Amino acid sequence: TLFIDSQKPVESLGVAAPDEHTVSISLSSPAPYLPGLMAHPSCAPLHRASLTSLGEKFARAGNQVSNGAFVLKEWLQGSYIRA
Repeated sequence: TLFIDSQKPVESLGVAAPDEHTVSISLSSPAPYLPGLMAHPSCAPLHRASLTSLGEKFARAGNQVSNGAFVLKEWLQGSYIRA
């Protein structure tokens, strides 16, 4: 929560993008479970300009920002998602 509350700079997270195709993560101790965590869709890197321009609507049908092959067609919150 220190990062969410802006009490610590994001740069101190130990995550960097040295080029367009690389994400570097520095750890203070081994984390053998990290590759499994990073495979989850919630950890996918997203295009910052797209997120900024869409604001809170970035995940709604027609606006979805992702790295996948599927496009969100319809989302009835609390009921279903169609791709």
